[in-house]
Amino acid sequence: PYKYLAHVQMPPAPAGECDQVMPSGDSLQSKVAQWLELKRRGTNINDRLRSTKGFRNPDFLQSVVEHFHIQECGSLFPTHVFDPKGYGSEDFYDALASAQRREAERKEKEKRER
Repeated sequence: PYKYLAHVQMPPAPAGECDQVMPSGDSLQSKVAQWLELKRRGTNINDRLRSTKGFRNPDFLQSVVEHFHIQECGSLFPTHVFDPKGYGSEDFYDALASAQRREAERKEKEKRER
């Protein structure tokens, strides 16, 4: 694999600054600069986030999923390659467990009737 890396090159840095504005009204450029400054000072953003009260909230995941419109069982593949919503109800773990239980009961009943 390393022989392929010899041909990999980083693209040139984009000219100018990012003009993307976040929903808060802050520029993305200023947010990244702020995060880089915190990192330079030795602040670990993940540790800082984990220590917040909101992160410890058990409903945090659900609120993030709703706020950012995250598809929890989504895929980056096109749907013709893989459709995570293309499974029938019989393919989910509860239905599979139920089918296994019924099959085990049937085999047990067959064994007792012999």
